[in-house]
Amino acid sequence: MINFIKYLFGEKSESKQDTQINKVTLQAKLQIKEPPVICPYCQKELTQIPQRKKKCPFCKNYIFAKHRPNSKIKELVTEEEAKRIEIEWNKIHSHNALIRDLEDYGFTENDFNRRKEEKIKQMGKEPINGDVIWSLFIEKLQNVMKSNKFDLLSGMYYNMSRFLIKEGRNPFETLKQFQKMKLLDYQQQGLKKVEILWSGNGCEACGKLDTKKYSIKKALEEMPLPNKDCSMDVFETGFSWCRCDYLPFIE
Repeated sequence: MINFIKYLFGEKSESKQDTQINKVTLQAKLQIKEPPVICPYCQKELTQIPQRKKKCPFCKNYIFAKHRPNSKIKELVTEEEAKRIEIEWNKIHSHNALIRDLEDYGFTENDFNRRKEEKIKQMGKEPINGDVIWSLFIEKLQNVMKSNKFDLLSGMYYNMSRFLIKEGRNPFETLKQFQKMKLLDYQQQGLKKVEILWSGNGCEACGKLDTKKYSIKKALEEMPLPNKDCSMDVFETGFSWCRCDYLPFIE
């Protein structure tokens, strides 16, 4: 019983002591003076911290509040330094976008770096990222062609088409190969006929192809897809992207 009472009083005593310590800590914090806010141009003290962009009341230059890629603390910097920091961020964003694209196309960062080093040795200069990626496509395409797997080839040509349109280049020929590989894959599966499916919100020229039926042999001869008259500039690059597709047709 005595121990229990001591325990209770001890807890209260400690709680009171903790409160006193917290009060002292709070008072000490209140007494700490924040470092002065200094203009990066004229070095004069400012009355408040700029949140983004603000003109110095003394020298009239614009002050920028920026944090660098390796820091979460904002700094007050000059316009010139702000531009340099922005370049650092752009490099990081571009690199991250590149990695996402590589993964989307079925490549790794190591694949890219290996091929880039090879091109630097060949050319004696830094290659364009798009050229490096395209050479990876060609290398992979050559390897897949040996397997005679038309479904894989179809996927390869589709990704190549996506890459080209993103680069602002005409994807018609690679889309044509994509559709050809799809027909060959159907043929390999023993199918005889296909039916064209219109996307429903495409152009008038593609609408005319909707539900048209072809033997796979005839479709391979005429290659109605991608529609050469398609006017759907889906990605706003000045090049059409026909969204019509083949479906197996069984009578």
